[in-house]
Amino acid sequence: NTILLFISQLGEDGLAVSTIRLYLSAIRNLLINLGLFSVTLYSPRVELVLRGIKRFKANRGVLDRSRLPITPSVLRKLKRVWSTNPNSYSNRLFWAAACLGFFGFLRCAEFTVPSASSY
Repeated sequence: NTILLFISQLGEDGLAVSTIRLYLSAIRNLLINLGLFSVTLYSPRVELVLRGIKRFKANRGVLDRSRLPITPSVLRKLKRVWSTNPNSYSNRLFWAAACLGFFGFLRCAEFTVPSASSY
């Protein structure tokens, strides 16, 4: 049970399954060096937990890539922030970009560049 809790904590901390397997190998090596040959770290339960961590990470990655749409209320909040200094060139530029994206139904990558160096 202790090893399962340890593996679960490592998964929750964001470690990859391959890294967790390396940790288990290091623990097993330490136990062998201490003369505890009969201790088994790899069991069907361990494999199930590792498979669950792998599946969770795959599903979470899909969820992390999703983006929420810009709604009219979000657009109004942006306008409120950017209108604090209406004569600022950058504020007007950002407002124009937000309007273009919203009313053109554009995705962010369709009207921006990933970085300044790629422009």
